[in-house]
Amino acid sequence: MARILGSLNFPRHLGRGLVDAKLMLRDIKSPAIAATTTEPAIEFFPTICDYFKILVIQRAFTGFTATTELWTISFEVSDSANGTFTEIGKKELNGTAKDHEIAFTGNEIYDILKDSKWMRAKATKTGTSVGNLTYGAFIVW
Repeated sequence: MARILGSLNFPRHLGRGLVDAKLMLRDIKSPAIAATTTEPAIEFFPTICDYFKILVIQRAFTGFTATTELWTISFEVSDSANGTFTEIGKKELNGTAKDHEIAFTGNEIYDILKDSKWMRAKATKTGTSVGNLTYGAFIVW
């Protein structure tokens, strides 16, 4: 089970509690990004979960204008680490620091890609005036 859900041997403190480091899609302590960035995939079997959510911690950024200057965080799954990834959900971010929770069920993911074994986060920059983005993303339940 540790291989599937991660190992609790390496917890990280977020200031809100502990998170399993193996379920971290992006560390909030990572440097800010200035362009569209795809994070490395982590091994995770979402189809066996009844319910889980992704917690996104967003820091404030400048230059936000609805629909033209913003960041979008999307979450993708694949059957292999270097395979073709399919989007399962996304969240548009405005410039205000905020925490977001995006909920999923294993059945939803199964309907999208039944052999899902890998998950990753992707931050997409829209526009040229939007500021750099600092965010973290973690799988929790």
